[in-house]
Amino acid sequence: RRNSVIAMGDDGRVVGRADKVRLMPFGEYVPLYDVLPEEIQRRFSRGLVPGERPTTLSVAGATLGALNCYEDLFPDLSRALVIAGADVLSNHTNDAWFLDTAAPHLHHFLARLRSVETRRDLIRTVGTGVSGLVTATGELEGTTSAWSRATRLLRVRRLSGTTLWVRFGDLVTPSAAGALLAAAVVTRRRRAKGAPP
Repeated sequence: RRNSVIAMGDDGRVVGRADKVRLMPFGEYVPLYDVLPEEIQRRFSRGLVPGERPTTLSVAGATLGALNCYEDLFPDLSRALVIAGADVLSNHTNDAWFLDTAAPHLHHFLARLRSVETRRDLIRTVGTGVSGLVTATGELEGTTSAWSRATRLLRVRRLSGTTLWVRFGDLVTPSAAGALLAAAVVTRRRRAKGAPP
């Protein structure tokens, strides 16, 4: 069993499927299932099977980079989809388990980063909201409220080209970590020699 996004053509036939790659522990699979006692394994399933790789879907002339549920929070997945040719990112999720809290709004807010990093429009369709379009520059259009019925017709741009982040990945975090480590080593050596930090 998999958690998948299914693309259908105008005639109702399935034209593509994107299986979720990054499953959520305890919600979609049981971590360390193989080390659990046999009695527990007989009573409970290990959960869903992850997809092999991030997958694009061809729909209405666009190449959608499908991000299933929380996959819109993982930068490496959106980067892989753009490298694979996605000209639009699309997220399909169900945030119902958060009830009427700030969590769906936080999920929507964090997903905006994927648009800015990749310079792709991101369509978010969430069964209980917050849904809408995040433009490639991070602006929100047609955003719905959580737990309200809504329909939106929005213009989504098919974009091409790659950002430095897509080409080279996250160079900032390891560089900053390296600088901090170097500063810590220098400070420690100065203190060991009795010099002021």
